[in-house]
Formats: sequence, structure tokens, C-alpha cells
Amino acid sequence: MKKRLFCLSLAYAAGSLLSYPPFNLGWLSLISLLPLFFLLETGVSALFYLGLTLLFNLLYFLWLARTNIPGWFLLSLFFTCSSLPGFFLLRYFLRRRWLVALSFLLVFFEYIRVASDYALPFQISGYTQWNIYSVRQLASIGGVWLVSWFLYSVNLIFFDLLRRRRLRWLWLLVLLALLAAANYPQVYKYKDSIRVALIQTNLRLDTEPLDEDLFWQTYTGACLAAARQNPELYIWPEVALYKSLREDKDSARRLRELLTALDAGIILGNRDSRNFDLRFNNNYNAVFYIDKGGMVRGTHYKQKLIPFMETANDQLPLLPYFIRNKLQAGIYRKGADRELFTLKPGLKIAPLICYEAVSGRYVREFTRQQPAFIINVSSDGWSRSLTEHQLNLYFNVFRAVENRMYLVRVAEDGISAVISPQGDILAALPAFTSGHIVRDIPY
Repeated sequence: MKKRLFCLSLAYAAGSLLSYPPFNLGWLSLISLLPLFFLLETGVSALFYLGLTLLFNLLYFLWLARTNIPGWFLLSLFFTCSSLPGFFLLRYFLRRRWLVALSFLLVFFEYIRVASDYALPFQISGYTQWNIYSVRQLASIGGVWLVSWFLYSVNLIFFDLLRRRRLRWLWLLVLLALLAAANYPQVYKYKDSIRVALIQTNLRLDTEPLDEDLFWQTYTGACLAAARQNPELYIWPEVALYKSLREDKDSARRLRELLTALDAGIILGNRDSRNFDLRFNNNYNAVFYIDKGGMVRGTHYKQKLIPFMETANDQLPLLPYFIRNKLQAGIYRKGADRELFTLKPGLKIAPLICYEAVSGRYVREFTRQQPAFIINVSSDGWSRSLTEHQLNLYFNVFRAVENRMYLVRVAEDGISAVISPQGDILAALPAFTSGHIVRDIPY
């Protein structure tokens, strides 16, 4: 019995972990939950389940331990404890063979995890299918949640087949019909295109003091290198300019000079503030569209802030100020606008900042306004982890498929990419490298 429990536990942990970054063996998600279902059916105790789940979460969030050991442990503990109600419900539904209902229950557990401003978009099964073309197309019908439901359904159909030698034909036919509908060839009609340059410099902008001469030398050199291909728009990453353009006249002057030389507009991230003081929470994580004449034509303030870090002043009001200051937590106010950027007549784009791409529902509030495509500026270097860089990229893959739009992602140290409406990564710059991509985006 102990040997069987050990083998099932090992199979569950290994199969689940290998389906997520950095391994990206998404096909394992079709069977990775089978060992867990058999474990629950054997009548394992809640304590055993918690121990197994804690081990899994510690391994899953190991990428966070490189920069934040307390955060790694607390996040693992949170996911473990929050799974306990699911343990009793899963076991109850399995014993009564309510498998179809169980598939929806599992998706519901995922959904409530990201439905609020405390969104934690980790361990969403659907995201494992970012590199499996036919399955990820389901997101165009029902978002990443339909992809998750598909995976849970396949696992449960296999479980029932192995346990009772019974194939649920009707359920299987529904899954096949959904796959066929999602993969039906679509014709996209475009009138024109715009050539954009994605600038990735691999500068560590979250450390001070910042060498401003090095910053301008690096970004100017990257833009001039891209200028050989005559882009109409340059895109810099999140908080590319650390100092507020409103207050730092020298940065504003240098930027105008660069735009004059490039003869093109720019979209860039900036820490927009009149009083950079954590105590007053008086800063916005902003993205600006600035035309080639140096005029600000569009502004978007980040609304989906990273829980307990960027929003700590609101979500942890009892945390002493000196601790928040030490953690650099709560430095941003929450924006309120959801307006598109008008680049020229007939061409509007949806601007996103980093973490905002984790919520499909939030992104759809932009795409309902019918932009030509989506732009996401980001900065993932804080983690120093390839896994975290890949996770953020894959969120964007699904936002492109869900909205059937091109998505352009620019990250300070990767992974910058151009993603097609089908979720194909058409061009990308690896993490922790510098370079540029120039690409025509149809609209």
C-alpha cells in the first residue's frame, strides 16, 4: 500500500510539474491528474494530501526562491491551504462518479483564483497548452477556462475508462466537436500594416542609482540599429524611463531629440509621478504614446497591480510603513482608464502593462472597443528566472487567441515577441538578451 501511494504521488508531482515551464511538456496535462484521482479514491488522509500538495507547490514556485525566499514559502503555503476544501469535494464527487460536474468544479476553483484584484494566475491548467496548436484554439471560444475544462475532461474520461472499463462517448464527442469548431479555418482581412520596432536592452532598471548616460546610450543605440528597417513606431518596455517625464526635463529633452532623429512615434513605460514617495502612494505605472513631434497623445495607467507588492498600501494597510518602504511595496496607485491609443486615423491599439495580461476578462474590456491589435509592455527581470519570463509570455499567447488579434509584447529583459491571432510566436527575443525586432503588423 505504501509503495503504491509513493508511486502515485511521484507520478502526480512529476507529470504536473513537467507540463509547466520551464519543461513545457503540455501533452502530459492530458493524463497528469490520473494519479491524483487514484490517490483520492484510495482514501488518503487530508494530512497526506496537504503534505503532497505542499511539496508540489514548493517545487512549482521554486523559481521565486532565487529572489524572495519568504515569498516562495508563503505563496506555496497559501496554495496548499487553499486547496484543502477542494480535497474533500474532489473525493466526494469521485466516489459518487459525478465526473462531468467535477470537471466544471475544477475549472471553478481556477477561475475564482484570478477573478479579483488579488489575482494569482498560477497553476491554471489551460496555460500548459500554449505550444499545442489545436488545443489552445479552444480559447477563442471560451477563453483559457475552456482549455482547462477540456484537459480536466480528458483526464476524467481516461480515469473512468481505466477504473470501470467504460468510455463516455457523448462526453468525448462534445470535446471533439469543440476542437473541430475552434480549429475551423478563418480568413482574416487586413487593409494595411504598420511597421513596429520592439526594443529589448536587458538593462536592470529596478536598481539604483541608475547610470543615465548608459541608459540613453543603450536605448539610442538599439533604436538607431532598428531604424535601418524604417519602423513607424518604436516600443520600449514597462518603466523604461524610471524618472517621471513630467518632472525630469533632461529626460524629456533627450527623448524629443531621439524622436526627431528617428522620425517616428514611440510607446514607452514610465513611472509617472509628481512626488515619488512610498508613504503617499502617489505614483502611477504608466505607458505613454508620444508622437514624433514629442507630444503625448495617449496615456494608460496600470490597473491590474501585482497583489501585495504594487498594491500593499491598499491590501496590507496595517503593515508598518518602514516595512513597505523596505520592500518597495505599494508604490503605485491604481489607474481607472480603459482607452485605446490612436496612432493615426483608422488605427487604434489596446495598451497593456505587464500583469494586466493575466486577466482575459480585463483585456476584453479593451478589445470590445475594436483595436487593431494589442501591445503589452513588461519588465520581468525582478525574478531572474526563465520560468517566470515564460509564464508571462504564455499568458499573452492566450490573450491573442481569445481575442483573435495580433499581440506585441515588449519586455526589458525578455521575452519580447510578436504573437499571431492563432497564438503562434512569429518572432521573439530570448530572455536575458538584448536586441530588437522589426515587424509589420497588419490591421
